[in-house]
Amino acid sequence: LEEDAGKLVHSSSTFKTSDYSLVDYNRSSVPLLEIVMDHERNPLRSVNEARVYLEKLRQILRYIEISDCMLEKGQFRCDVNVSIRPRGSQGFGNRVEIKNMSSFKYIMDALQYEIKRQSEVLEAHGNINQETRLFDEKKRITLAMRSKEDAPDYRYFPDPDLVEVDIDGEFIKNIQKNMPEMPDQRVNRIIEAYGIPKNEVLILTKNKNISDFFENCASFCNDRKRASSWIIKDLFKLLNDASIPVEKCLISPRDFSLLITFLSEGHVTDKIGRIVLEEMFKTGEGPDAIIEKRGLKPIDDSDTLEKILDEAISENPEVLAQIKMGMTKSINFLIGQMMKKTEGRANPKKVRELLHKRFRKVV
Repeated sequence: LEEDAGKLVHSSSTFKTSDYSLVDYNRSSVPLLEIVMDHERNPLRSVNEARVYLEKLRQILRYIEISDCMLEKGQFRCDVNVSIRPRGSQGFGNRVEIKNMSSFKYIMDALQYEIKRQSEVLEAHGNINQETRLFDEKKRITLAMRSKEDAPDYRYFPDPDLVEVDIDGEFIKNIQKNMPEMPDQRVNRIIEAYGIPKNEVLILTKNKNISDFFENCASFCNDRKRASSWIIKDLFKLLNDASIPVEKCLISPRDFSLLITFLSEGHVTDKIGRIVLEEMFKTGEGPDAIIEKRGLKPIDDSDTLEKILDEAISENPEVLAQIKMGMTKSINFLIGQMMKKTEGRANPKKVRELLHKRFRKVV
């Protein structure tokens, strides 16, 4: 556990190339929790492994609500150490620590560059110096900062005002007992409870607030698979376009679930459903109110649908001839024409029943 010392904000990408630097004390003295990997027993072997590890760590920290873990705000920081060696060599080579990375992308860029740099040095029969380097975000390269000191060089000494803290086994057991649900546990539970494909569940649970939204929806509607699909394909698009998180979305889980129920029961088509969802996203109104206000109620009256079908046939007489010749695919054309004439409001189930009844001798 450490304290945040604040951070330097440079006018350029690095201290050396900056005209001036400012000191940001906004997070000064805020406690820091430092997590150090056991690189000897569990070393990361690739840039992709490092990315997966960091994403999983951030996800866990967000789930247990320690922090929002936003790199750009300094809430989640990462120093990386790179050490490579010729294939077949025993032991680790000198490690190089890299600092000054404010996003996952920059971390990956820094790792890729440093691996390439060290490889070129070793291939030229050079030596890798133990040092600390900075990542230049504009040039996408690492630059030497200082030679790496060993522990004695830091001149550590005990603080007389800080007493020893004894963390006993009972304390640790109590923490383990009261831990909140972890991401992987939630993935398995949702798959088992709702029968949703794992690839969809992994997307839903990547963000805790999204998975909370889904589970709230699941408590209001029975078609959980459709709810999952509409969250991933349609709600995500609206959230991304507006650049807002789901917790700031005006749509309540109850209203979203009501729309899903309307879709499942055939009260609205997918096309109308998306129109309603966009309006819900903008106004926060419920789907029933929007459907009523905008005249989007489905047309399922048989007499009305019969008239619309007659119009479609009279405008496309060749289609009727094709159907009588056994070309049943032309029926889909008539369905499309009816949906077009009703602006997507015709009940698809009723339309198919009507066409089947009209052309059952042919079909």
